[in-house]
Amino acid sequence: MTQLDISKITPRLFLGAAPTNLDEHKRELQLREAFELGIGLVVDCRKGTDDSALWQPHGVTYLNLGVEDAGDPLPQWYFSDGIEHIHEHLALHDSNVLVHCEFGAARSPALMLAVLLTDGVPLSEAQNQILTSRDQATSAYFADAAEWYDWYTS
Repeated sequence: MTQLDISKITPRLFLGAAPTNLDEHKRELQLREAFELGIGLVVDCRKGTDDSALWQPHGVTYLNLGVEDAGDPLPQWYFSDGIEHIHEHLALHDSNVLVHCEFGAARSPALMLAVLLTDGVPLSEAQNQILTSRDQATSAYFADAAEWYDWYTS
């Protein structure tokens, strides 16, 4: 079975890489697998991209948060906007959420960490859950997510 580069973090939250740079046939096969997972919202963390044409014809809501992976701290609005959309989707829909960046290694794991923190998962447990569920994930922006969470809960 062809697999989209995707990892299950919780029963309704998935973390992955962008389904780009594939030929049309392989991309379609991989997208079908994402639909089989019940993905109803895709949060794309990459700047300067718009993959809405891949998702929206299949009834999947597409949100692009658009931040650079340049090593600079991730802005607070990135976490606030992402979490607002993710929590709203999970509350109003039965479908699941896929959060991705280019490789699913830095920006998207940081947003996923913030989601888990706002869901009440302790920091060390949330970090471990992400890093053990997705081999490609790094803690590159985890400090930004934790700092945002401290601001959010203060």
